[in-house]
Amino acid sequence: MEAQALSHLSGSGGSSVSELQKTMGVRPSTLTSVLNRLSDRRMIKREVSPDDRRSFLVRLTQKGNDTSYRIAEVIRRFEKSISSELSARQIQGFQAALDAIDTEIQAPALFSCQTQDSK
Repeated sequence: MEAQALSHLSGSGGSSVSELQKTMGVRPSTLTSVLNRLSDRRMIKREVSPDDRRSFLVRLTQKGNDTSYRIAEVIRRFEKSISSELSARQIQGFQAALDAIDTEIQAPALFSCQTQDSK
């Protein structure tokens, strides 16, 4: 999860905690733990939001930016390695499967405790 947070912050230049929580799709307590670990490693800094002094903006430090870049490079090399072993059709099929999984994860009904019979 730390890599996901670093990636988002790298692409956004910074984010409010609530935006980051929505983007990552995690509980606030989980995000707090992730941010605490990144802060302990001096990869992020929390700043009071100039728009709302009750909230914080999270930004990467130079160390966090460097780490995010290295992670992105590892992922690019991995993707290049995998794509050289697969055909375009196999890659499209895999992407379609990932899209279907993502759609199901995002579906509100997935998290509902009610069944059709109990409605």
